[in-house]
Amino acid sequence: NRLKDKLGLERGSDELAIQRRLEQLLSMSDKFVSPEILDLLGLKSEAPVDEVRRVVEQLKQSADLQPNKDYVPREDYLALKWELELERRNKIVDKALLTGKITPAQRLWAEEYALADPEGFDNFLSSSPRILPLSRFSSEAVNKRGAVLDEFQRQVNQLLDLDESVFKKYNQL
Repeated sequence: NRLKDKLGLERGSDELAIQRRLEQLLSMSDKFVSPEILDLLGLKSEAPVDEVRRVVEQLKQSADLQPNKDYVPREDYLALKWELELERRNKIVDKALLTGKITPAQRLWAEEYALADPEGFDNFLSSSPRILPLSRFSSEAVNKRGAVLDEFQRQVNQLLDLDESVFKKYNQL
């Protein structure tokens, strides 16, 4: 009796009526569209399946006619992302070298660290002392102006017990 109630049949319905009702419901199941889908498509809850098909076809055609010009294939996106990560890493490591936070011998290690854990590398740099201001000794700077005998160089010469005349002789000042 509960089955007959759920199928919308009278309690006195026979087995043949139950079978017909089940066949009727099964034939309608392919014509059922969920209310959520109808709402997303902007259709009323009693919209026929043919109208739903028409709206979906219109959406497909408009999507085909207007391809997304901003679309980037995943491979290209990943390649660009990798390039940007490498560029960022190189800038951070170069800055660390120029500010004397790391030595040239640490470059490979610094590049790996900065790529694997950029935040950790930034924390390392912020807490590490300045080792040597390498920007003063870059080969480009030396080639442009030659060696400079300033206060810093005098201190270095003094530590090395190097006479000023010897320094001038070999550095063509």
